Amino acid sequence: MELKKSQDALNRIMDDVIPVELRKSAIPLIVGSGLRLDIVGTATLYRVADQHFLVTASHVLDDLSDRGLCVPASDGAFVRIYGTWQRSELFDIAVLSLSDAVVDKLGDYSFTGLHNVSLHETVAKGVFCLHGYPAVLSPGGDDANIDLALRPFEFKTYGYEGPTAAFPRYEPSLHLLLSAKDSDCTEFNGEPFKFRTWGGPGARWLDFEGLSGCAVWAIGSTSKAPEEWKRDDAKIVAVETGVFRQAEAIKTTRWIGVISILCKAFPELKPAISLWQASRM
Repeated sequence: MELKKSQDALNRIMDDVIPVELRKSAIPLIVGSGLRLDIVGTATLYRVADQHFLVTASHVLDDLSDRGLCVPASDGAFVRIYGTWQRSELFDIAVLSLSDAVVDKLGDYSFTGLHNVSLHETVAKGVFCLHGYPAVLSPGGDDANIDLALRPFEFKTYGYEGPTAAFPRYEPSLHLLLSAKDSDCTEFNGEPFKFRTWGGPGARWLDFEGLSGCAVWAIGSTSKAPEEWKRDDAKIVAVETGVFRQAEAIKTTRWIGVISILCKAFPELKPAISLWQASRM
């Protein structure tokens, strides 16, 4: 009972330090084929200077075929997104520049920016939060029902501390590894979390396709008492790009991958990015 009570208090503190942008900048990526709609991943709304972007995992865009990609608009409809994604196989990150017309339809969402980012995070003593849209929690619409219920999933965790030798394509300089144990998941009130999909119980959250591409936020540190954590200190540090199911670990790519893509594909943004990096030294 005391453990449950302590977890309940910690959950409330973590919820209090989550910035509004964490939840309002996460947006589901949806594909449509005929009248059917399905979630394929999560993206982060991101802005540098006067340019607006979607950031997600590159593998989310694989095998889309000719299905149109869209995001939910503020009015409850869906807006089609067009353009050339800037993709990196090394980082497994993709960035899309958004037109003003699309941005205008996303009024209820928030764009994060350089001020929300930290490039120097380590997993040691960190507390992290992911917020995305697993497809298994949001059943796709079909010919009989074109409504798509958008149900987000939020997960708070710590750095992964297990062995990594068997992890394919893992590079410590590029990736942060987070713990993903089902046994560590709790409801907001501290009770053990019972995973249920739209069709019933029995899921493991590591099987939740659709979280790929969501931003990873550092929201606290175990080197401080939770009561000392501050909302303004929460920063984006990475993009969720995979899982190692057997080891119960989440693979994330550091946000420097996003910055690298932006500098290469949009050189006009280099002055703003360089100024921001200099201010952090």
